[in-house]
Amino acid sequence: MRRAFLKLIATITYKAPCVVLCVVAIITICAIVALLSLHIETDMVALLPEESPAAITFRNALRDFGAFDYMLAVVEASKPHQEPALIHAAKTFARAIDNTEFISTVDYKLDPEAKDFYLQNADERIVSLLTDSDWTKITEKLHSDEIYRQLVRLKHRLLTPTTPKIRENLLADPLNISYIIRQRLVHSRGPTKLNLRRGYFLSSDGKMLLMVLKPRKPSSDLVFTAKLMKFLNQTRDTIQKRLPSFLDSEEDNGAHTSRSAPVQDSQIRISFVGSHPEALNDARMIRKDLYNTLTTSFICVLALFIFVFRRLDAIYFVGLPLIVGILWTLGLTSLCIGRLTIVTFAFGAVLIGLGIDFAIHIYNRFIEELKISDDAFLALKTAIVETGEGIFTGAITTAVAFYGLLFASFKGFQELGFVAGSGILCCLLSIYLVLPALMTIRARYAQAKLSRSPLTGLGLRHVAHVVLTYPRSTIALGLIITTYLAFHALSVSFNEDFRALRQPSPQYLRLRDRLERHFELPSNQVIAIVSGSSVQEALEKNDALYDNIEEAHDTYDILSCDSLRTFLPSIKTQQRSQQLILSLDIDALEHAVLSQGRKLSFTPETFQPFLERLRLLQQHARQENFVEFGSVNSPIFKRLVWKYMYRSSRGYRIVTHIYPPSGTWHEAVPIEFLHSLKKDVGHIDFTGVAIIARELEKVVKKDLAYIVIVVTLSVLLILLFHFRSISRAILSLIPVLCGSLWMLGSMHILGIQMNFLNIIVMPMIIGIGVDSGIHILQRYYAAIAQDAEPQHRKNSDHLLTAIENTGRAVVITSLTTIIGFGSLAFASFRGIREMGILSILGVAFCLIAALTILPATLKIWERRKRFTDFVGIEQDEIR
Repeated sequence: MRRAFLKLIATITYKAPCVVLCVVAIITICAIVALLSLHIETDMVALLPEESPAAITFRNALRDFGAFDYMLAVVEASKPHQEPALIHAAKTFARAIDNTEFISTVDYKLDPEAKDFYLQNADERIVSLLTDSDWTKITEKLHSDEIYRQLVRLKHRLLTPTTPKIRENLLADPLNISYIIRQRLVHSRGPTKLNLRRGYFLSSDGKMLLMVLKPRKPSSDLVFTAKLMKFLNQTRDTIQKRLPSFLDSEEDNGAHTSRSAPVQDSQIRISFVGSHPEALNDARMIRKDLYNTLTTSFICVLALFIFVFRRLDAIYFVGLPLIVGILWTLGLTSLCIGRLTIVTFAFGAVLIGLGIDFAIHIYNRFIEELKISDDAFLALKTAIVETGEGIFTGAITTAVAFYGLLFASFKGFQELGFVAGSGILCCLLSIYLVLPALMTIRARYAQAKLSRSPLTGLGLRHVAHVVLTYPRSTIALGLIITTYLAFHALSVSFNEDFRALRQPSPQYLRLRDRLERHFELPSNQVIAIVSGSSVQEALEKNDALYDNIEEAHDTYDILSCDSLRTFLPSIKTQQRSQQLILSLDIDALEHAVLSQGRKLSFTPETFQPFLERLRLLQQHARQENFVEFGSVNSPIFKRLVWKYMYRSSRGYRIVTHIYPPSGTWHEAVPIEFLHSLKKDVGHIDFTGVAIIARELEKVVKKDLAYIVIVVTLSVLLILLFHFRSISRAILSLIPVLCGSLWMLGSMHILGIQMNFLNIIVMPMIIGIGVDSGIHILQRYYAAIAQDAEPQHRKNSDHLLTAIENTGRAVVITSLTTIIGFGSLAFASFRGIREMGILSILGVAFCLIAALTILPATLKIWERRKRFTDFVGIEQDEIR
């Protein structure tokens, strides 16, 4: 049936080549129109299964609370102590980007309105906001020895020349307790601890000022992200035009910056750091890599084809069908999926390497037949029909290997399976239709005959001679190499860090390095959400969560915690805070303070304002005035609360942001930490990049094992159907088995880890690597079947024919595949680059095994098909 189908294709393309090309052109135009709507998706969460609990939690949190991403606008001076210039730059830029369409908040200083709200009736609020950890710090300061140390410090400060206002503040709080209490009221909520200098987020050396921007939408929304970064850049340009002496814009790859003219003998630069510029840079990098890899691989593949076959007509014989197949694939992808991801974008270069294989085998056989006969149609028909069976089986096995990814739950695998599997079939169909039609037109209308320049042998005769002369030595060497690399393959690890997939620009990395020298930057945040049927129930759970986070500080490194608890605890918690204030024995404290003060010559009147204030706090505590959400009419207070709280028909949800320090929890959040936060809380919804990464790892590892089994069994069934022999099917898998083990072992030796992108190489190699064995076996058994006097020829003669003739096509197809993948090895995106490197290794190793291990095995096995033959010796062999 396959032969009849291939004969039909040969007949149609020969009799009506122009009609075939017109139909192909119409389909291609439609594909081009469809692919115009194709977009690139960089959000890894979108690749999780719809039913994934981690994905559902993340999407619900995003729906309820909006974007969790933040950006840092870094205002940087070239010299230290440039505070006035930095503040002026920050104010100018903050006013310019005051646009609610893109930015919800801009924090770079203490908000005067928020400060006034917090400090208004501050003593009444303080008594309701203390935590157990606050009280522990206060009681430590009230210890007799600590009182003495604090009074000694006070004595030194008072002896130092200072302003009356500072002197008054020092005497009002001689034990320095106000810092502990007031941090509950004037609290910096954000991804890091930002110490205020002059009321701004300034570095200690005066070289850098930090602005925390909160975009309206997440960085995964690339349309919004592109508009946001365009808005920021255009705003910067506008400021530069209005104030040419201040700003002079400059673009940096991945880090958008602007520089100023001298301000106080210094230059000011504004840079952006965060997930939004990184996501936009990733998308641009992917587009650039897609274009570069497609172009590079296409040119290199054609150059190799021309070099081997020594024919310039390869440019349109092979190049045109290949372009058509890729365009069909893109159009089909746009119609069925509508996007390319960081997992699927690399398929273009891969298809160039794989799709041209079909043309190479047809063209190689076509040239061979031309040496025998001048009848171009007969040569074309023989090439398509005789070679087409192996090509069809090879294409189906490769497509099945990719389509096996459709059974995965990870959408990245599913989409790659559809795109690559459909791409293989599209390229196969375009080669079957376009290549014969072009050959027919050339043979029918060209004045000159097709060139019959001699083909390069690629040294395969020498390779075949060595392998067939020393078959057992070849197999023994192969077993030694396989055993050694298989041992290394057992040590290959998996890298869960998303950031390891990226390759930021050197300028961006230097910017982050400078930033980390001045400020403590966080790692991936952990988002914890509690729920309650009422406001107070939700607040009580949120308070318990906050207490657990405070306790976890002793065990886990936590940089900051952004929580509603800091200014709106539950009434139950406020009652406990008031009880702590009332438990303070002020008379005993007065005795201790006066006693230690007399040692340092302080008069009793010095401490009376401080003691009276403590008594006033206790008086407020007895009044049991509580901070309640509904009773506070301040719009600032309500705006702050709604940043953390969401109300639905089922109750209330409150979010807390937990930020670990930079360099921690990239790969996974400790399970013990998450469990510790649930004490006295119950159910908590956890999400965040690190949580998603752990979920992705589970899905990917589970899918990989399943996919490898499905793909291997599918390929084996196809081979059984093709060869009608179990032994031949197993023999054809020898190259891919060796190639896979050698590739994994080489990964460990080269220090390459598995990740969310390069892990897809494993099932790909199974489908791609098996082609070499199929074509060698196909030609070998075809040569035996066509031999009129097989008894007068040894099997080594048939193997020599297979290696020398079909082996040339196998080498070329493998080289084109390597070139296709090789272009990925030069991609800017690290994950894609490693994917290219591993693919090169896998295909190259499969080729080596197909030209050495497989012929050596056939040399011995096909004599008597007994296992003992592998340890025996033939009369014409050299061990």
